[in-house]
Amino acid sequence: CEFGGRSQWRHADSIGGISGTLAELLACARVTLDSNPQTLVSGTLPAPPHLRTMGLRIELHMELQQGYFGGTTVFVRVVAVPMATLKRSSDVKLYKFPPITASTSTRHLQRLHGVAVSMPAITGQIYRFSFMYGVGGVVDIAVVLQIPSCIITFIAMYMLGVTSTVYRKTARTRLCIFHKIHESVAQLMLAEIAFRGLVSNWHSRLTELDA
Repeated sequence: CEFGGRSQWRHADSIGGISGTLAELLACARVTLDSNPQTLVSGTLPAPPHLRTMGLRIELHMELQQGYFGGTTVFVRVVAVPMATLKRSSDVKLYKFPPITASTSTRHLQRLHGVAVSMPAITGQIYRFSFMYGVGGVVDIAVVLQIPSCIITFIAMYMLGVTSTVYRKTARTRLCIFHKIHESVAQLMLAEIAFRGLVSNWHSRLTELDA
């Protein structure tokens, strides 16, 4: 439906406010002042035959939707609810007649029916940037990509002076089992001989040395 001559209002067009007529609101709610209130609510409603003689409340239900790039759209749904909006107006005017002994007054009574406008609820979601969640997301991505491990490896390889030189040389050495097996066997034999020298036992078996 259209309100204020438009069905869609942009932010630049609504800076000065959005204004329209009651007829446009009733058209959006799909009712008129001559509609029967009993057709708008379920059940039996003892009410006058027309909304103009009973009154109504126009509810504006707003739903907010925000896009991924920050654009916000507001959808407005108009609902007409039959409601007794009654106001009595009483105006009293005093007249001195006759001017000395007595006075008279006239009273003007008026019964008014109007339209109430309310906004019962605003639904939807609006997103905002959170610094804490942003930092946490960056840290999680860095951990998944193993960036901290790469940084620590670079520091250990190139930024610790002599220690980095030793570590870099060790890290670049290729491991060959066939070349290292002789060195490993020699170390085991040297360890056994050193232990036999400590306990001064050169003839017992290795299992007897434990005892």
